[in-house]
Amino acid sequence: MQTARILESAPQWERMPKIGLALVNLAKPFSLLALFIGVFQARTLMPGPAHIGFVLLFIGLIYGVLPESGYRTFTLYFAAFALFNDLRIFADDIGLPINYLYPIRFDEAIFQVNPSAWLQQRLYQPGNLATWAAILVYTTYFFGHYAFAIMLWWLKRGQLLLFVNVVIATLFLGLTVYYVLPTAPPWLAADNGDLQQVERVVPLAQSDLWSSAYSKGSSLAGRNDVAAMPSLHTALSFVIAMMAWRIGRVPGVLGFAYAGAMGLCLVYLGEHYVVDVLAGAVTAAVAWRVVVMATQPRALEARVDASQGRAAIESDAYEVS
Repeated sequence: MQTARILESAPQWERMPKIGLALVNLAKPFSLLALFIGVFQARTLMPGPAHIGFVLLFIGLIYGVLPESGYRTFTLYFAAFALFNDLRIFADDIGLPINYLYPIRFDEAIFQVNPSAWLQQRLYQPGNLATWAAILVYTTYFFGHYAFAIMLWWLKRGQLLLFVNVVIATLFLGLTVYYVLPTAPPWLAADNGDLQQVERVVPLAQSDLWSSAYSKGSSLAGRNDVAAMPSLHTALSFVIAMMAWRIGRVPGVLGFAYAGAMGLCLVYLGEHYVVDVLAGAVTAAVAWRVVVMATQPRALEARVDASQGRAAIESDAYEVS
């Protein structure tokens, strides 16, 4: 009888046939992705602070309208990333001096040479396989964490909220450093004359394939050329790796291999110094630790409530029998 009452009180969509429910769950992340692209595109209509206000209002509506669920978690994930991109654009406009030299000195103290220049001198030729492989790894930053989150939604939904919280914490921890320590990447230091010749390979290669590809991507995501410290490309790849390790050892090894490849490619492409890559890994680890410490009491309370609920149901069933 208790089971019958629970089924009768369940929402209609929870009583759908399994295949219908599977299709709904399959479509949800992609419908959210379309919504996310729309929020980003709104920047072209309301640039600057107006778009920040729009995203904040959107986040408030999510909390006020959507019930707590994976759907709300994903929506907040996309909205938080849009807010991060808006705020990142302004990080180089607050008047602090741009740092060019400290990352050069750090890398050269370790390696005796600049790693970006060393790698490009030995590997870089326009259009060669190494360059396109590195660009492919670099480009996964823009969709890899979303794809991983969708995979969690489908296969390990209990881990989704932790992953999203850690990604958001990582983004805004890195954003804080962008504001207080604006740092030029290797290619910009080379343009400034502080470093031997280092090319910014990505726009050069993409212009060969599609002349407007890089400019279109930059206008959509927003640019900040002095947001090198820490490397959030590295940080988010390490968040993926840590979550993959939590799922299993084989996924974890693959995840950390991906994170290591991301760091190497960023240095080769002239986008980051080694110190930026190391700082990105540390940023991810700190964000993970902070989120776990902040959510452990609530997770423990939820487990206690769940165990008490199961005990109550078992007691009711015993009394009925």
